[in-house]
Amino acid sequence: MQRIILVLGLLLVAAETASPQGWQDDFEAGALDARWTWRTPVEGPLLSLTERPGWLRVGIPQRPNGYNHWNNPQADDAPQLRTAVPPGDWQLEARLQLAQFDPTNHFHVGLMVGTSDAQILTWGLLLGPGLPGGPTSPEAWLEPTGNSGYVKVPGETLLATFRLTKTGNIFRAELRRGDGDWEQAGTYAFPEEPVFAGLIGKTFSDGPPVIFDVDYVSLWPAAEREVTAPPAPAAPQPPPPAPPAETPAAETPAPAPSAAGMTSPAWVAPSGALDSGTAPSRSAAVPESDAPAPPPAELVALAQRVCDLGDRYLRQKRYADAQTCYRLVLLSLPQSPRAQAGLRRARAPRR
Repeated sequence: MQRIILVLGLLLVAAETASPQGWQDDFEAGALDARWTWRTPVEGPLLSLTERPGWLRVGIPQRPNGYNHWNNPQADDAPQLRTAVPPGDWQLEARLQLAQFDPTNHFHVGLMVGTSDAQILTWGLLLGPGLPGGPTSPEAWLEPTGNSGYVKVPGETLLATFRLTKTGNIFRAELRRGDGDWEQAGTYAFPEEPVFAGLIGKTFSDGPPVIFDVDYVSLWPAAEREVTAPPAPAAPQPPPPAPPAETPAAETPAPAPSAAGMTSPAWVAPSGALDSGTAPSRSAAVPESDAPAPPPAELVALAQRVCDLGDRYLRQKRYADAQTCYRLVLLSLPQSPRAQAGLRRARAPRR
């Protein structure tokens, strides 16, 4: 056991030494990571980590004139999930899916990079049937504050991965719809260095609530991840034999919003602590005296961090490295659902 812990530790230390700044948040924890700041200039928008397990859900309720961020007229009401950005060049990426909207809505949700509270670049899904030339179904738009429709990518889009790559003061926007190929959208030159990045959800009409889900967000400095267009995904390999432990459920589909809507108990206020799910209880068929002893807390924590590393490699399409991480965890924790699920994804990647 001690040797396994040592190997896990050495692997993690080596990885963290080589990449001290890059990260990826898969929103699988029961609480929001400390790197994030949930900024809501006006009360109303909410977020949840339990409405759709494994995804971050953001809800924007109905409000006269919406929750906009713009400069003519001046508005700074949109909710934002912010984090600091590293110096130099880097790459920001997130996978988003619209969970609820109405054809009459006007919204723009997705990635954002900001130099100040007043100046933000937004790259994500926009619906604007009332705008001049605005889309009547969600499309991918890149917009700096005050410059409507700066870059438009035609075609209805409900599930997509968005990427912003910073090289100097130039930001290159890329899009991947569903499991399709990457598309080059356009570029924008920021006059100043950005200080924060993350997610934004803005509405600009008195429409029904808008809800969108985020699978993951990652930010990698250029020194850790090549900031050029990604290679084609690796060909899927034959599925592995089923592990002896219970197989976790597949990726959770977006559930239909509850009748309670924005007042559902699973939603949390901006200042509140995120609620967490309840772990399944031990089978009653196993006598307590015969139940296996729980693994040491040190080993569990270390295994979770190595799984984090495996998830990071998976996003980078470094499938062999990801498999090594998950297998290493399974050597010490054979029943780990997270490592089992990760190993299956690394053998037959879905993205």
